Amino acid sequence: MTRRAPLRLAAAALALLFPLQLLDLQFGRSAALQAQVAQLQLREQQLLTVNQQQAQQLAIQDLDLKLLASAQRELAGETRRLLRSRH
Repeated sequence: MTRRAPLRLAAAALALLFPLQLLDLQFGRSAALQAQVAQLQLREQQLLTVNQQQAQQLAIQDLDLKLLASAQRELAGETRRLLRSRH
């Protein structure tokens, strides 16, 4: 074995390790991105649920306002009838 053989062997080992480190880094990034996607999907579902609840609340408020307007019209009509009956 020459004097440079251990150095060449070490260089070859490093050359083999470098692509493995890159692959490991790539898989690590992939896993992190998958975790972020999962978090974003969960947040999207939460926002959709909140949005649906708000839409239901708005629909209920709309019905309440329509009922109130109807009751006010009915009360105004009854008031006019009462006022007419006094004269």
